[in-house]
Amino acid sequence: MLTPSERDITAVVLCGGLGTRLREVLPNKPKVLAEINGVPFIYYLLRKIEKTGCRNVILCTGHLAEQVESLLGYEYGELTIVYSKETSPMGTGGALLNAEQYITTNYVLVMNGDSFVECDFRDYYYWHIQVGAKLSMIVKKTSDTSRYGSLSLSAERQITKFQEKVCNYKREGKFINVGVYLMDHRILQKIPKKLPVSLEKEVFPKLLSDGVFGYRIDGRFIDIGTPQSLAEAQEYFR
Repeated sequence: MLTPSERDITAVVLCGGLGTRLREVLPNKPKVLAEINGVPFIYYLLRKIEKTGCRNVILCTGHLAEQVESLLGYEYGELTIVYSKETSPMGTGGALLNAEQYITTNYVLVMNGDSFVECDFRDYYYWHIQVGAKLSMIVKKTSDTSRYGSLSLSAERQITKFQEKVCNYKREGKFINVGVYLMDHRILQKIPKKLPVSLEKEVFPKLLSDGVFGYRIDGRFIDIGTPQSLAEAQEYFR
């Protein structure tokens, strides 16, 4: 049984991207509605969020937002869904700032709407509390970080450096940020108001001196951002 404190989390799903790399296979549909074996991808994320005990979800929509709202409505299982709409691209940081008006909990679980992580979010939450983190992210070791960029992790699980992605260059044995973050609500005050703004490029690197922790996983990381990775997701969820 989950205690009230374990429900002190609002989940924020960033799903306002233009999906330019998927235009050929998904011309008139937002990425979160890409069908994986006949099921819109967003449903896989909502099911996972619901299992954490979280009851409030904010979907940060933008491109073709009306399709998402029309499909999902305002409830999914025990989840209450709120929409935070962008009229123009605001970046991941801007999208989170735009959603802050709907956040009433102490903790915020933020995730990209085009990826799925094999990880028990409850375990992640307990670990975040145990280490006393104000900001943490899920990280995974991989043999090729060229598509995502990489980060360095200390023995104490603190992130010491971010490295931008470099196309066609492989950095062996580095960690990547898989796009899932847990933060104290007050971290949002550190996001610049000038938009657009990126959490990954403009906010997180400046917070390293305050302590940013990495929760290491060995499970799969599924990204549907390209036609190839979308096809791989079809196989994974089959």
